[in-house]
Amino acid sequence: MQAKRIAVVEHNQEYPKNPGEYCGPIEEHELGDGNRTYNGQVTGRYSYGVRQFLGKSLGRYVYFVVPKPGAVSCLRLKEGRWTFKEENDGTLTISPSINVEGRWHGYLKKGIWSDV
Repeated sequence: MQAKRIAVVEHNQEYPKNPGEYCGPIEEHELGDGNRTYNGQVTGRYSYGVRQFLGKSLGRYVYFVVPKPGAVSCLRLKEGRWTFKEENDGTLTISPSINVEGRWHGYLKKGIWSDV
């Protein structure tokens, strides 16, 4: 299945909603007030465009929806357990395989989802 990469745009982050969509990698930081940022955007309150990170880095994540009909939940993968490689054409390769227990097990390679 062809994946659809959703752009990370400051002030207007959209997360994947449909099967096969993904976005990221997104850098997540913890703020001193308990909120978090995603690529500079504060979540948990209505303030966006934060440039100065006030807390530690929580890592880089890719958010995705399982690439099969009926999938509705947005899940995330943390870099370290998975490797994110941005290809020359702007697509993403994630390794090793992604196993969403009982729902889906497969790969994202150069922007193409495939089952194991």
